[in-house]
Amino acid sequence: MNSNLEALKQLLKSHDWYFEMSDDFRVWTQGQSEHRAIVALVQVCAKDHATEVEQLIEEHVPSKFKPWIKNELDYIVNIYRMKGKTS
Repeated sequence: MNSNLEALKQLLKSHDWYFEMSDDFRVWTQGQSEHRAIVALVQVCAKDHATEVEQLIEEHVPSKFKPWIKNELDYIVNIYRMKGKTS
């Protein structure tokens, strides 16, 4: 597996998906930082590995958050697909 895909997988698996509900500002800040890192890795990986990115999202994002995160991240993946830069 590509090192960026592996990093994305680890972030998706370890991310605190409930960070926005925390009363602790440090937890919220860490969650925001991880969220930005996830989006950045999706942008990098989607260029050449859109199918793998979609699979990682499906496997590692909790069901409650899939509609929200998939809409956001699928948007990125679909941009690259429309440009014809993905497999």
